[in-house]
Amino acid sequence: MNDTMLIQTLLFIAFVLSFITNLYYSKNMKTMQKKLFEAYKGNPEVKQYIQHDLQHVSTIEAIKLLRIKYGFSIEDAKRMVDMYK
Repeated sequence: MNDTMLIQTLLFIAFVLSFITNLYYSKNMKTMQKKLFEAYKGNPEVKQYIQHDLQHVSTIEAIKLLRIKYGFSIEDAKRMVDMYK
């Protein structure tokens, strides 16, 4: 086994481990996003923020502002805006 084959093997192993790690963290991120949405779904602060502070902005702008303030995903922010606006 020459040096080139050894380097290729090590790079392949690093790639596989990186792929597995990304899948793991992606799954955890989705779970965290679901929990975040459930935690804020009935929150009166979010409801008031959407109904009063975001009343005069477009839906897209409301989604952007909601994502910035509370960290929702795009889908969850859209659901919140649709629910309360």
